[in-house]
Amino acid sequence: DDKSMANSNNSISVALLFQNIENVKFFSGILRGMGIVPFFYEDLKSFCKGIQDSVPDLAFIDIRMMSDGEFTLKDQRTIQEGSVNLIFYANEKTSPLLISTYGLPHIGVVHSGMFIEEQFRAVMKRFYEFRGLKEKLNLLQDETRKKEQELGSLLKNREISDQRISYRQY
Repeated sequence: DDKSMANSNNSISVALLFQNIENVKFFSGILRGMGIVPFFYEDLKSFCKGIQDSVPDLAFIDIRMMSDGEFTLKDQRTIQEGSVNLIFYANEKTSPLLISTYGLPHIGVVHSGMFIEEQFRAVMKRFYEFRGLKEKLNLLQDETRKKEQELGSLLKNREISDQRISYRQY
């Protein structure tokens, strides 16, 4: 529900890149209900400049906005590195453009039509779960590094101790 998602959002940043202002208003309303105030971009170039300056946690992109002439979303370093969680939006007419998302790391697609709000909430839930797993992975990696350092220190101390014992025997 919105309350639990709002509690787990921890001030996430969301960028919207849409052609249709009605879609921006609709999804902004849902996000605001979750306690998130999104940033809106009208064109791909300003979006790419904006996410280079300040990488959002999540970007929700109208599939029609994936390219602007020779300038493409796919070619942007921030996108290629997977620094931004992506959600795409398509309608019946633009669904064939979804092929351009293949190979991009994204967490879902919202299709216009029936149950659009429920689809969006489901993808947002997936985002929060994914984010939680990333946080757990980072904690486990930190713990592993600490344990490896401790083990290295213990092995070094053991080696020094073994050398002392060897010297005493002679």
